[in-house]
Amino acid sequence: MNHFKLYSKEDVLSITKIRRFETKLGERLQVVKDPQQIELS
Repeated sequence: MNHFKLYSKEDVLSITKIRRFETKLGERLQVVKDPQQIELS
């Protein structure tokens, strides 16, 4: 996984702004709590 960047929820929130009644492309993401789960899937 050389070209795969892991972002935490805090990382995503720090680079995006949330506005009421507005959904941006990429705003709704699935998250994995344990990075080891990615390697197992």
